[in-house]
Amino acid sequence: MTSIAKEKACVDAYKSSGNSPPVSVEDEFARYIASQEMGVREATLARVKGKAMNSLGDAELDSGSRRFRWADYDYDSPPPAPRFVVDRLLERQTVNLISGDTGTAKSFILMALAVAAATGAEWLGRNVLGSRVIYVDEENPSDVAHERLRALGMSNRHRDSLRYSNRVGARIGAGNAWAEELRREAEEFQPDLIVIDTALAALDVEVNENDLVAALYTSTLRPLASDLGAAVVIAHHERKGRTDGARGGMDAMGARSWAGQADTHLTLKLDDAVTEGDGERPGHRKVRSTFTMRLAKSRRGQGFPAETVALTSEKDQSDRLLWAKVASEGTAADDRRTLAQEIAAVVENAGEPIRRMDLAAEVGRSSNDGTFDRALKLAKDGGLVVRDGARWTAPDAGALPI
Repeated sequence: MTSIAKEKACVDAYKSSGNSPPVSVEDEFARYIASQEMGVREATLARVKGKAMNSLGDAELDSGSRRFRWADYDYDSPPPAPRFVVDRLLERQTVNLISGDTGTAKSFILMALAVAAATGAEWLGRNVLGSRVIYVDEENPSDVAHERLRALGMSNRHRDSLRYSNRVGARIGAGNAWAEELRREAEEFQPDLIVIDTALAALDVEVNENDLVAALYTSTLRPLASDLGAAVVIAHHERKGRTDGARGGMDAMGARSWAGQADTHLTLKLDDAVTEGDGERPGHRKVRSTFTMRLAKSRRGQGFPAETVALTSEKDQSDRLLWAKVASEGTAADDRRTLAQEIAAVVENAGEPIRRMDLAAEVGRSSNDGTFDRALKLAKDGGLVVRDGARWTAPDAGALPI
């Protein structure tokens, strides 16, 4: 049996066995796999699968089934206008990423997008130009998903516009049975928007492998978006140790390809601790938290200032969610240049050297906040504040170059 034929047999075995490792791969790599931890075992099988698919692709190319498609553009006529699903942000035939650490309301914000599309509402002050949504949720319990969607405004009147799959064990991978199932559903339903929540829970790929992540985009996610004319949005966790969303390619957990292959990358960061107050009825609690959303990447090069996104909700005595609202509150107040100016003003008004911890508190920040660190460095590099031992003070003269 040739190498390509053997690798093709591996792929066929993998497809027929769903998520179970194919026997042919197990036999070939049994001695190596037996000595490894489970996590390495799974990663090894993923690499084998990717290698097999690449070899299969070579075989298909040799048979003439794959060819470059040379564009036939009319350069003398204006190109078509962008077709947005979310105005000036998420475009049809694209695969997009929204990343943030645990607790940054990724699911809540994407559920709000799904409800806005299904009901014809705006999302974060932007028009939503699509009405049919497929939402693959492998992250949230069924009761939580039901409660949130209803609280955000979903009703039976619009239920036919939303297909919501919840914790069925889906593991969408390059060419596997779950990918084929998603495509079948999408071809039947013709969604404008496909949400995958989250990459770690719903996608069958080794998160740290650049080649395998890129292959998942190119072989499965991108063709799905392109063929259906839909915008695909993936929720993904953030790399630990990053807190500001300033370097989008480095924010997403795992391989750089998560952000590198995305057409648009949005990042979320928690601004303030959750605050609670009295609700509209006795015994009810109103809960509010705010986040900074940044556009870390866009294929079209458009940008917008970092903006504050507020999540407000009300719960009854039994902690049941009654209503929820996700809204944009405009340009984020924690832009590093603005924060640097606030730091400089506090130092100047202090009249004496001020400790870093106290300085952070004066501008409403934690001393461990990455944005505060960078704003303080910007103020120092601009000559508006100087270090005096363990404290900070104003220089005799200086101006921040901003």
